[in-house]
Amino acid sequence: MVRAEAKSRRVEDYQEIRLTNPVRLGEVNKEGADHSMTNEEVSSNYFIPQLTFIRFLAVLWIVMFHYARNSFPFSANVFLQNLILHDYLAVTFLFVLSGFTLAVRYFGRQIDPKSFMLARFARIYPLYALGLLFVVVIDAFSGTLHNKAMAIVLNVMVVQAWVPPFALSLNFPGWFLSALFPFYLVFALFVDRFRRLPPMKIVLSLTLIWLGSFAILILIKKTIDTEQFLARDLFIFYNPLMHLNSFLIGVGGGIIFRAKELHRHDF
Repeated sequence: MVRAEAKSRRVEDYQEIRLTNPVRLGEVNKEGADHSMTNEEVSSNYFIPQLTFIRFLAVLWIVMFHYARNSFPFSANVFLQNLILHDYLAVTFLFVLSGFTLAVRYFGRQIDPKSFMLARFARIYPLYALGLLFVVVIDAFSGTLHNKAMAIVLNVMVVQAWVPPFALSLNFPGWFLSALFPFYLVFALFVDRFRRLPPMKIVLSLTLIWLGSFAILILIKKTIDTEQFLARDLFIFYNPLMHLNSFLIGVGGGIIFRAKELHRHDF
């Protein structure tokens, strides 16, 4: 009984310190241990190599859908054809994975939203802009760039996913980043809230978020005129709000994963 109460106090102390200050791992419960890295340093270097291969498979799935779904062996096998046609599951997985990897990386760190956004922008936008420039130049030389001024503006600002008719304009894979950038704005808020909750409350919160988004999806399908199905489906498929639940599930899962891991190793 005494040992259980002591362990409980150690867990509470560890959680309080971890959430307010970068401390040395093990400093709370391993007296005299010599550790060279703080929680922030460990989190910044945290890496799960298996996820890189899984991400590759998800991206490959999407690429195969766009460029090989009518080719052998997919065209010759019903199972493979049905599999490749469900590539949207890979898209959802990538949103979940994005939230998960960010959560495990920033789990023990104090996040400054401005610095975080600048870091993500510097990491992602240059390559995105290069791809967009390439498409614009190709369209200009092929004579198909006329009447695309609005599409160019939206793509440069990375907000095309918010406007259904322009979601797939110009460099169409860019819609994914257009949907992902707003999530970075709320990441610091949600990761801070989630890591202060016990795992079951995180699961409950994510369940409510998922049910809410599912209810919105049903409402959209029931209320929007079927004659406008194209605009409706473009909104459902590409609008960032319809993918926020996937990203947050990844964030919550990452927080639970790191909390359980630290609990297993430190106590």
